[in-house]
Order: sequence, then C-alpha cells, then structure tokens
Amino acid sequence: MKTTKTTTKPLHRLRRRATGAVAFLAAIALAAGCSTSSASGNASASSSSESDTTWTTISSSVATASTGASVSDILGANASVQDASSSADDAGTPDTSSATTITLSGSSASASGSASSNVKVDGGTVTISGGGTYVISGELSNGRIVVNAPKADVRLVLRGASITSSDGPAIDIQDAGKAIVVLAKDSKNTLTDGASYASGQEATAALFSSDTLTVTGTGQLDVTGSYKDGISSKNGLIITGNTTIKVKAADDGLRGKDHLVVESGTLTVEAGGDALKSSEGDDETKGFISLGKASITLTSTDDAISATTDVTVKDTTLTITAGGGPGQRHC
Repeated sequence: MKTTKTTTKPLHRLRRRATGAVAFLAAIALAAGCSTSSASGNASASSSSESDTTWTTISSSVATASTGASVSDILGANASVQDASSSADDAGTPDTSSATTITLSGSSASASGSASSNVKVDGGTVTISGGGTYVISGELSNGRIVVNAPKADVRLVLRGASITSSDGPAIDIQDAGKAIVVLAKDSKNTLTDGASYASGQEATAALFSSDTLTVTGTGQLDVTGSYKDGISSKNGLIITGNTTIKVKAADDGLRGKDHLVVESGTLTVEAGGDALKSSEGDDETKGFISLGKASITLTSTDDAISATTDVTVKDTTLTITAGGGPGQRHC
C-alpha cells in the first residue's frame, strides 16, 4: 500500500476507541485522503486534491462521530501539548555561551565548562546529573549518554555526534524535568543501539526518554534502533524545528506513549513494526498522533500510523508503504 498526499484541510477524528479498527481506518481515510478496502484495515493508494472535500466510503456511525470536527475540536479534546524548545533551539542555534562541552573520543569522553561537575564519565558511559545545556560532539564507539537529573531542564545539543552502544541505548534520558535534544545547524549526527540490552534497563530505543522529549533544530539525525524502537518516550514525543531525521528500527520507528507530535521537518522511517505509534490506553485524552507541516515518508511491516485515540493530519506531505497489522487501527 502506498499513499502520497498533501492535506490542506483538517477534518475528522474518531472520538471513541470502542468503534474498532475498521471504523478507525475509515475516520483516518476521511481525514487524510486514504481509502479503505477491507475489514483487516488495509488501505489502498490515494492522492488528495487541493479541494476542501476528501471523499471516501465510511459507515454511518463513523460519519456521525466525525462530521463537523475540526483540528481545533480534536486537539481541544486531547491533552495539551507544549513545546519545550525556544525559537533559537528550533533554528539549531541555541545559546551555548555558558554550556558544558562533552567531547566524545573512541571509548571514552571528557567534559569541560560551567556545569562539568554534573558530568561523570565511567568508561564509555557519560552520565549527566544536573540541569543545563550540554554540547555533544565527536564519536563514541561503545557507550552512551545517560541523563539522570530529576526535575532539572536538560538540553542536549548534538553538534556532529556519533554514538554507538553495544548493549543499550545510545541516549538514555532516565529522569529530567524538561528534556530537549537540539540538532545543531548544519550538523550530522548518528545514534545506534545494541541488538540486545543488558538486563535491568527500562529503555527500549536508541534514543529513549522516560519523560516528555522534544527533538528540534536544523541538523540531521540518523537513528538505528537495532533492539526495538528508534526514538521512544514513555510520555510525549515532539518533533519540531526543521530537522532531517532518518530512523531504521527493528520494531517501532517513533513512539510517544502519551502523544506523538510531528510539527515540521523531514522524517523518514523504516520500521519492522509500526512506523509511528502512540499507545496510551487508559486516558482518552492521550494516545494520539498529530502530524503538521512536515514531509514524512513511512515504510513499515505493520502499521504506518497506529494511535489508540486519534490522528490529525494538516498540511502534511505523507508517503506510506505499510503491511498493515490485523486488528490494528491505522492509516
């Protein structure tokens, strides 16, 4: 199944999970210009036009649930999402005048700057225990960046960083107040995790966060999730700025449990599971995916887009090749 489309109008939402996989697909078809073809939820290729109306065939119950809803209606029913990044972050040029510099070198690293006392280097593991801005560059051939700074705002600026871990995530944000990863202007960065993780780790992705994570900037990031996911947050995941991100994952490409928001930039995902996923099922204001003015290419063995509650698509260039997992809600 392949779909290439650019939306010009926010349309509809399936508001209750109980209506099931086919109803979900139909609602997303109405919103994103996809067309439905079978009870298993497979979608056929379709391109949207510049007109205000996108036609599809949906059930009367789904039409009733979705008719008249706008993106404002939908987002108003969802939990609020607030970007933690600044305009300078989004431009890839954050203020680094008082930043701490972390230089990666082979199997070790060094730190210098105002908050270097908050950085502990133990072999290839670099642990950040306090708030601030940390500029990371160089190559770490076998190690990881760990953030364990409860309630502190931590900004990781990747400026030509290449991090490979053999037995865990490349970046593991275990605890923080606000967590931001900035891809510095004109930088190229890579993150690769191990195909298997050492026991006792909560992380499941090459770039993992236990808290809401914002990824922004104007640089490039290539992520290889060899274990399970590429980029994952146990809360929310927000992609903004003008980033160029490529993710190849054994399981899910990008996962934000509470919400997954891709506001802008260029995103390419190749996933052995779902390409984009939000899975919170206990709170109907969460578990949603919102796609904005971004160019997104998704290739997945299972679903391209899998959300527990709803998906909104506005001004998005979206190309999909997906297998379509049976019983899933997807586009």
